[in-house]
Formats: sequence, C-alpha cells, structure tokens
Amino acid sequence: MHWKKSPLERRTLLEGLRLFGTTMAQKNLGRVRIDDWISNGGDYPTNEETAGHHHMGGTRMGTDVSRSVVDANCKVHGMDNLYVGGSSVFCTSGQCNPTTTITALACRLGDHLRKVITV
Repeated sequence: MHWKKSPLERRTLLEGLRLFGTTMAQKNLGRVRIDDWISNGGDYPTNEETAGHHHMGGTRMGTDVSRSVVDANCKVHGMDNLYVGGSSVFCTSGQCNPTTTITALACRLGDHLRKVITV
C-alpha cells in the first residue's frame, strides 16, 4: 500500500485546528499556534512530529462495497473466510492512540468468529 495524503487531509487538519483554536480562545482556555508547514501548505514533517504513521483506512469498513473493503464484522466483501483486524478498517482517525479501539474491534471480531466457526 502506498499511502499518499490528499488535499482533503491537509484541509481537515487545518480546519480542525482552527475550530479547536477558536473554541479554546472563546472559552479563554488557551491559544493554539498552527505551525507554518500546516498553514502554508508545506511538506509534512518526516521526524515523527505528527505522532507517527498509523496507516488507517486502507481496508475501510462499510456497507457500500464500492467504497469499503470490509463489513461491520471485519469480513472482506465477497470473501467467505477472510477477515481484517487492525486500524486499517477505520473510516477515519482521531488524534489519540488507536490501541483501545483496535482492541475493542479485535474482541468484537473474536466474539463474531466464535459464533460463526463450526469445529
């Protein structure tokens, strides 16, 4: 998989920071400074400044087979026995570490497989 950030990711990052900054200022909780590389369209940092590289969304979960790879049970559309576990099934990512959500999805997948697998 070759992960390439589109203009949508940059716009989402910038607008999210602007909204967060506005809220912080309105509530007098602090101020947000947006780095130049974000506001001026510079290259993304390569020094882990953006919290690492969690490649989320590569096998997106959804009901529309033309826009997703797995269903709600993490089963690959059109496959009888192929499941994907991990953050790649996320439709989007947040600012926090994804471990808790990945663990919850893994437990949910385990429960589902226990019900559908016959030994």
